[in-house]
Amino acid sequence: MIDYNENNDNDINTLTALEFIDDIQRLGLGYHFENDIRIALNKILNNSDG
Repeated sequence: MIDYNENNDNDINTLTALEFIDDIQRLGLGYHFENDIRIALNKILNNSDG
């Protein structure tokens, strides 16, 4: 599962999460983690709203 920790620096965590998701997808493993990726992206999106 992708661990997206909101308690640390949000910019670094957001970049790290996006890089990790990119790496997973480039390796062709995205289908194994579709739900986790969706959850992480939703958290990033909701955090950036305000």
